Amino acid sequence: YQEYEADKKKRLGEEGATGLKLFINVDGRVSDVQLISSSGSSRLDDAAVKHAKRNWVFSPCTEGGKAVACWHQTKLVWQLKDAGR
Repeated sequence: YQEYEADKKKRLGEEGATGLKLFINVDGRVSDVQLISSSGSSRLDDAAVKHAKRNWVFSPCTEGGKAVACWHQTKLVWQLKDAGR
C-alpha cells in the first residue's frame, strides 16, 4: 500500500507546503484549522487540514502560568524524497 501511494504521488507530482493556522484549546487539542497557504494540491491541503484537526495535540499556550486557548501558525511540507526507493 505504501509503495502504491508513493508511486501515485510521484506520478501526480504532489509536493509543496501547506500553511495552516491552528486554534489550540486549553487541553492542547486542535479545534479549528484554517488554510493560509496552499501547497498547490487540493488533495494535500485537505489531508493536512483533516489530519491536524483529528490527530495533532500540543502543549497549550499559557498566560500567567494558566493554560489559554490560542492561534498558532505552522507549515506542513510534502516531499517525495523516498518515493523512488
